[in-house]
This record gives sequence, structure tokens and C-alpha cells, in this order.
Amino acid sequence: MIESGRRREIAQTIGSIMLAGGLAGALYGLFFERFHITTEILQGAATGLVLGFVLASIDAALMFTRTGEWIRSARFGVLLSIRTSIYVFVIVSGLILSDIVFDRDSMSEVMADDSFGHDIAFALTIAITVNFVILLRGLLGQRVLSNFLLGRYHTPVIERRVFLVVDLIDSTGMAERLGDSRFLELLNQFFTDIAAAVLETRGEIYKYVGDAVIISWSEVAARRSSRCLVCYIEMRRRLEARAGRYIERFGEAPRFRAALHGGPVAAGEIGDLKREIVFLGDTLNATFRIEELCKAHGVAGMASAATVAELQVPDGIRLEPIDDVVLRGKSGPTGLVAFDLTR
Repeated sequence: MIESGRRREIAQTIGSIMLAGGLAGALYGLFFERFHITTEILQGAATGLVLGFVLASIDAALMFTRTGEWIRSARFGVLLSIRTSIYVFVIVSGLILSDIVFDRDSMSEVMADDSFGHDIAFALTIAITVNFVILLRGLLGQRVLSNFLLGRYHTPVIERRVFLVVDLIDSTGMAERLGDSRFLELLNQFFTDIAAAVLETRGEIYKYVGDAVIISWSEVAARRSSRCLVCYIEMRRRLEARAGRYIERFGEAPRFRAALHGGPVAAGEIGDLKREIVFLGDTLNATFRIEELCKAHGVAGMASAATVAELQVPDGIRLEPIDDVVLRGKSGPTGLVAFDLTR
């Protein structure tokens, strides 16, 4: 499931950037044509598709490799500069090769041509624009930017969603032992390490709440291959595989509890000076109440029985029924199920 999710994400990234590259190349041929306009547009589109594939492959490497993880951890301005430089180099090199292949020019002739300045300006404009949008998408959230642009939640709507709340265990004690600054470093590393599992199961990081993170799927997406439970499995496995690095760097490895619950929520935009998309309703409140019960029952994860009943439990997960509980703020009992990794 995870490997197919990774391949699908890479394929979609490559396809999207290749399409954008082809369109940008066609526009380049349209506005900077020197010969026959149709020929220039086709040449530009072909060049754009190839460059799009190269840039998308680089983006996939930045997304899914250890080196990419290190680069992504840089400051926003530094990261924008690194990505822009890579894009400019690839685009300008591609345009030069395109002129050599299609127009039979030598490299010296291409670089001496007056249009070479246009190539650099075009590459810089595309590189800065594309990378700023990509990084802005990362700041806001995977699908938040497109939701804002499309106005999907400008008017509140009711959606059925599944939420996975992941909460760090003994965060107060860790903060006391490490100090606030070091604890924040650990927390950032923790969120970074589990993010790959969210991406590969096509979840959305809805919000960070102190030492907890709220992950969300549409109800249909969560049921597909039981992505929400697979996400939990992969987060646990990733943290266990990296426990040694945490101990070496911080003296201890983080552990977490998780709560899973789904149902209807109101989704909409709020705010003026700072605008965001929020989910409100009993479903999200109940998810946090379930997470509180994890500690009381001494379990790693807990879900509402109704939500689990809609899922095909994946390999690697074991379930244990729990007596019905009246959640804080609820009038009637809620069926609950504890879950953990099989060993």
C-alpha cells in the first residue's frame, strides 16, 4: 500500500510538472518565436515536457530521500534560493540544448544571441514563481492553497471526514528534561518523520495543536485501503526505525498515542487578518475525547467502533474491543476499540 502510494505520488508529481512544463514551453515559443510560430510552439512544448520531467524527478528526490529531507529543513529563503537555482540551471541548460538540437546552432552562437537574455529572464521568472507556489503550498498545507483559490470552503459546507489525532507521550517530562528549545527541535523532527506516512496515505495535516497533530481524510479516502490505519502503522514503524537517531541526538526516543474517529463536520473559512480553513463539530471534539481515554486505558491507540467497522483492518494491526464509554460532553455511550501493531 505504502510503496504503491509512493509511486502514485511520484507519478502524479511528474505528470503535473511535465504538463506545466509543456504549457510553459508552448507559451515561450509563442512569445519569443524567431521563425515559424507553429514550429516554435511545438519545439517549446517538447522542450517543456522534457524539462518538466527532469524538474519533477528532482522534486521527487527532494520529497522522498534523506538528502531531500535535509534540504527541506532549511530556512524558507535559503530553500527558495536553492530550488530556484536548480530550476534556472536546468531550464537554461534545456533551452540551450533545444536550440542546438532543433536549430543546429553551436553553444557559442546560442549564448551570443540576443534571445539568450530572454532565456535567462524566462527561466528566472518560471523558477521563482513555481517554487514560491510550491513552498507556499507547503506552508499552508497540501490542499489548502487550492481550496482557497477555488473557494471550496468560502461558504461553509458539511463534510464527512475521518480524523487521526496523534499526541506525543510524556511531552511535559521531555520538555523539562531537554529544555524548551531542544524539545522544540525534537518535536519538529517528530512531525517531520511522520509526515511521509501522511503523504503516502494521501492524508492532510489539518493542524498542529501543541505537541499533537490532527490528520484528516475525506471519509471515502480514509476507507480506501484503510489509509487512516495504514498511516498509523507506517508512523509507528518509521519512529521505531529511527529510535536510535533520536537517542543519539536527544537522549530518548518519542512515542505517541493516537485516536481515530469519523463523522460529519462543518468546514469553512474564518478570519480576516489571518485566514484559514477550519473543521468544527462534535466529530473532532469526540476524537480528542477518545485520545484522552488512551492514557486512562493504557493503550497505544483507540478508535470509535463505528469508524473501524467501516474499514478493512490491514495486516499489522490488532484490535481489542473496549466497553462502551460515555465521552465527556456526550449524553449516550460510544463503542470503542483499542488498536496497536501486531508483533
